[in-house]
Amino acid sequence: ALPIFLKNRKLVIIMSILQEFEEARKQQTKEERAIIESFLVKYPEYYLSDIYYNPAVAKQMWQEAGNIEKVNNINKAIEILNSDVVPF
Repeated sequence: ALPIFLKNRKLVIIMSILQEFEEARKQQTKEERAIIESFLVKYPEYYLSDIYYNPAVAKQMWQEAGNIEKVNNINKAIEILNSDVVPF
């Protein structure tokens, strides 16, 4: 069995992730949530975290949904992350 402090630490991490997911969900429109849900049904090998934290998966989802604006935003973010330039 894990010591109590490790159990509590894991619980805090899980709660933090769940809160982060809930905050992201609040910022999404009903249409965006429907796109995410149908993508996850179509590709059961992916998790919600893949959409949030893996730009390639998010890009695939928005491309299939035909949302070019979101695809372009992901491309810009990837360029910034891959560059040495700080955008601010």
